[in-house]
Amino acid sequence: MARNFARESMVKAHLESGELAKLLLDSTREAIYGIDMVGKCTFCNSACLRLLGYKDSVELIGRNMHGILHHTRSDGTPYPSDECRIYLAFRRGEGSHVDDEVVWRADGTSFPVEYWSYPIRKNNLLIGAVVTFVDITERRRVLEEMEAAKAAAEAANRAKSEFLANMSHEIRTPMNGIIGMTDLLLDTELTSEQTEYLHMVRTSADSLLMIINDLLDFSVIEAGKLQMDAITFDLRKSLEEVMKTLAVEAHSKGLELLLNVHPSVPTSVVGDPTRLRRILTNLVVNALKFTAQGEIAVEVRKEMDSEGHTIFHFSVRDTGIGIPHAKQQVIFDAFSQADSSLARKFRGTGLGLTLAKRLVDLMGGRIWVESEVGRGSAFHFTVHLVLV
Repeated sequence: MARNFARESMVKAHLESGELAKLLLDSTREAIYGIDMVGKCTFCNSACLRLLGYKDSVELIGRNMHGILHHTRSDGTPYPSDECRIYLAFRRGEGSHVDDEVVWRADGTSFPVEYWSYPIRKNNLLIGAVVTFVDITERRRVLEEMEAAKAAAEAANRAKSEFLANMSHEIRTPMNGIIGMTDLLLDTELTSEQTEYLHMVRTSADSLLMIINDLLDFSVIEAGKLQMDAITFDLRKSLEEVMKTLAVEAHSKGLELLLNVHPSVPTSVVGDPTRLRRILTNLVVNALKFTAQGEIAVEVRKEMDSEGHTIFHFSVRDTGIGIPHAKQQVIFDAFSQADSSLARKFRGTGLGLTLAKRLVDLMGGRIWVESEVGRGSAFHFTVHLVLV
């Protein structure tokens, strides 16, 4: 009898192809199984058996896979097959990807999984689905630990902020006492040396109080305890008070300090004068810090009326060192400066601009900067105030 070598070769190739496919399936780390149109297992790999706690594929082949491993949700409630996302997807001829379910082992225990299902077609006819899943127990554990650590850090940060916010009065009071007593001593008869020493004490106390105010105000805002006032105040007078307070420092550096209030700006408005003065003070102090010669000009104008309030536009321009374009957003972040070397040269907490931004946000406005290295900076901000 003549042998059909071509047929034998094809059969051998087919068998070898099947063996290769099985080897590939058994070599992968992911668990893989197939189901027919009624949900019965058609194949499964070694990883699937291992993860589910079965020894041989005969324990699964021909059995309903949903009833074996997907019958119950993570909360212990029944998971009907007609609600199963694997079946719902492949019966529509679609795939699915899920990472919030569990599968059940042979011993009755469960573990969280991430799975993917894909429809299987033969001659363009849907005949079942293939499901791939992985155990994500370790991933869940790591995520839970990270979330717990994050929650603990946030709680600690809130506790710190609340403590500093509650301590603000106790910390400021003795500093104000030191400054007040220094002023009283300066009004007495002193030698030139004593006067010089006391002026040094006053300067140091003012610097320390500014740092304390920055840290405490930042903590109050972070703790969510800052309450904005809505009182009637003289806007023009408030602006003049800020400029008078800072005029001495400007004069000591040989700088001109200018204020231009447009005629459209009213006298009386309703808002929070303390916080508005703080924003302007921080911006002018920042300009004084980084300007060696020239001028600092403050300009205020009414921008527009909008639904019961008016938007006012403030700008603080200086002729200082300027800010690189790449650093112009970073400067509004807490404890940051455009150049770390500036912290050593000019000192400060790095909170002045951050506080200004937070306060501007609370007053319904926005803040931004226009600057060029070597040609100065212009800080702009808007706030919402109500006309009287």
